[in-house]
Amino acid sequence: MKSGNPGRSERVRDKFDKLSSLPGEKKSCEISQNLPALEIRKNLQSNERTNCGKKVGRPRRLDAKTVAELKRLYLSNPYSVRELADMFGVSRMTVWRAVQNG
Repeated sequence: MKSGNPGRSERVRDKFDKLSSLPGEKKSCEISQNLPALEIRKNLQSNERTNCGKKVGRPRRLDAKTVAELKRLYLSNPYSVRELADMFGVSRMTVWRAVQNG
């Protein structure tokens, strides 16, 4: 038996509908709700990792410039992964991923 109170998803949908700018215009997040899951995954894997203007996912610990420096130091051989992790203040796994995928 349903109560008279709307569920959370209904409240969120109602709030989103009120915030929508133009009645005939569809926002990208509205469009993505109608796409199949495979298309959504492809969109998220693209270079633009945003969802209605917001960044998606966890922020990177190291920027591209720092990764390049870390990779240069690692390949020059005087530093181990552990030493680099201590120098940059990140985990050994983060250093290893940066060197491998960098």
